Amino acid sequence: HHGLSVGIYVHDNGEGVFEENNIEANKKSGVECESNGKPIMRKNQIHDGEHFGMHFHKNGAGRLEGNFIVRNRLAGVNVETNANPHLINNKIHDGLESGIYVHDNGEGIFEQNEIMGNALAGVNVQTGGNPTMRKNIIRDGKESGMFFNHNGLGLIEENEIFNNELTGVEIKAGSRPILRNNHIHDGQESGVYVHDNGEGLLEGNDIFQNKLAGVEIKDG
Repeated sequence: HHGLSVGIYVHDNGEGVFEENNIEANKKSGVECESNGKPIMRKNQIHDGEHFGMHFHKNGAGRLEGNFIVRNRLAGVNVETNANPHLINNKIHDGLESGIYVHDNGEGIFEQNEIMGNALAGVNVQTGGNPTMRKNIIRDGKESGMFFNHNGLGLIEENEIFNNELTGVEIKAGSRPILRNNHIHDGQESGVYVHDNGEGLLEGNDIFQNKLAGVEIKDG
């Protein structure tokens, strides 16, 4: 903790199992994974860092289970440049930017995570990011629950998205996610807001009790 660089750095086909560690207040990311690094991380606390909580890039992968990722200055989990991690049952809370940020052709599978109380979108997908998100709880964010911008993609299934300060899901600027069987409710604006040439496929979603429209479409 309190390091001047990264807390844990896994790269060049590195592996390893990290359990129940306290990774705190590092100047760079709590954990950085690139170049086919594939750590297994269980029940760690990754918090109060000056950069990303977890940073996956350049084909980084790995499996995260039951970690507590909280109060990091940038995104709790950042996935970019063909990285493809698998996150299950993590708590990603109270970050100063987005909870999860997937961009620049990042991917990843995110299942049964709780993404709560982040300053920007709970999940932010941009520039060819293409995550698979299933059965996550995305709530109490200071902006949208999910935000797709600049050709963001994704398969979004069976998530509970509620009580966010802006829209439940916002889609714009050539983004084309698939939203299937989600519950999107109790937001302060529209449930789903598609605008500025955004697209998307919505199937079997339950969208209710939002302050504005359930689904709002405008500007192309």
